[in-house]
Amino acid sequence: MVGLVLVSHSRALAQAVLELARGVSAEEFIPIAAAGGTGENHSGLGTDATDIMEAVEKVYSKDGVLVLMDLGSSVLSSQMALELLGEEKAKNIFLCSAPLVEGAIGAAVQIAAGSPAADVKDEALHALEGKQDQIGDFRA
Repeated sequence: MVGLVLVSHSRALAQAVLELARGVSAEEFIPIAAAGGTGENHSGLGTDATDIMEAVEKVYSKDGVLVLMDLGSSVLSSQMALELLGEEKAKNIFLCSAPLVEGAIGAAVQIAAGSPAADVKDEALHALEGKQDQIGDFRA
């Protein structure tokens, strides 16, 4: 089963998105972990590559791990985490530019359905389309 890691500058935000994603996966357990925050109890804003690496290791599967990040340095920290994990594990880890909340929901549904990593990532990447269609604010 594909794992999911949610990275935010705010540990509380990452944890809240995790709970939301778990909620849409019904009775299915999905391997999901949150990373984010800095300092004591991860209460400061920021990201840490070691924290992200540990989150990936918690949910790691040869089926793959999808990592969703909020912005800026979370991308750099996630890239560094892949380097720390080593080439063998990194080949099964996919960084994804999908929006954090919507992407997590779409990914969680696909993971619960047993979809392969490519489909999980694709669903996350297209997660905004329903809202964009409803509101009508597609980018030209």
